[in-house]
Amino acid sequence: MEMYPYHPILDPNKDGEEEEIQHPCYPHPLLECYIKDGIDFPRCKLCDERLFGSRVFGCHRCDFYLHDGCAELPTELQHPLHPTHPLQLGSWGYGYAESSCALCNRLSVQLPSKVIYFCRNYNNMCFEEHGLFFMDSGCALLEPSNMHPSHEHPLVFIKEYGCLASCAACGSKIQHGEDDGADIYRCLECNIRIHQGCIDTPIKSELQVTVNSN
Repeated sequence: MEMYPYHPILDPNKDGEEEEIQHPCYPHPLLECYIKDGIDFPRCKLCDERLFGSRVFGCHRCDFYLHDGCAELPTELQHPLHPTHPLQLGSWGYGYAESSCALCNRLSVQLPSKVIYFCRNYNNMCFEEHGLFFMDSGCALLEPSNMHPSHEHPLVFIKEYGCLASCAACGSKIQHGEDDGADIYRCLECNIRIHQGCIDTPIKSELQVTVNSN
């Protein structure tokens, strides 16, 4: 395995055994290393956050670095909210400034990082009610794990912003402040929403039809 020569930014693995990965989004192998203390830290090429002395994978010839967590994210996934096309790992840019995450409904500029999964349909960009279709990486990787006694699919627990739908159990609108999201359970298959406090309340079939039509 190729070893890093002296570099003003990078320290090799302190155990002397560097891990090497081949990231699908980058042509050169990336070697495990650590950012040295007391220097002007570079930024992760995916999330755009500074690396701050953390373990990273990098190519020093190109000044290309990824947090270890960013480097290990799946580069493509299939998601039930957008079953027609696979979603690709990337960073949001200018075209997504007015678009919002398809799950939590936050605008791209409000997300905790720039890392997203987006639809790259080469024939026609996917526009939905949220604008260009994308999901915050944290939302896209959520695993449904909560069950409702009268619903067949597992639900994800999320904080959703600007939701106009009604709770499928009690029928009332999802309420939240202007800057605060609502804690809800949501089905990724049927797209129904349930208040956190209604998780044990039976779903009324006529309400479920109404919510699914929105």
